[in-house]
Amino acid sequence: MAKIHNWRIVSAGSPFMAPECRTQSIQGEVSGHPRFPDGRSVTTSTIASVDGRTVTTYSGTVYTLGRISRAQRALEGEGYDRSNPLG
Repeated sequence: MAKIHNWRIVSAGSPFMAPECRTQSIQGEVSGHPRFPDGRSVTTSTIASVDGRTVTTYSGTVYTLGRISRAQRALEGEGYDRSNPLG
């Protein structure tokens, strides 16, 4: 299973679009991916589901979330839950 390190959430869509209508992906450095070398910076396809630290995209790729980026951690604030970071 691929793992994403130094990750952050990225959203797609117009700034005028309602937040719940925007799509979300994960951007970070991948390891263990069959198509990309370890350390390559990638942006996943749109997130389809999240189960704790496991993210499945609409393309069918399953990722485990590794270390969060400092920028994303700062956005999360005090409520950040390591066991369910996207929950």
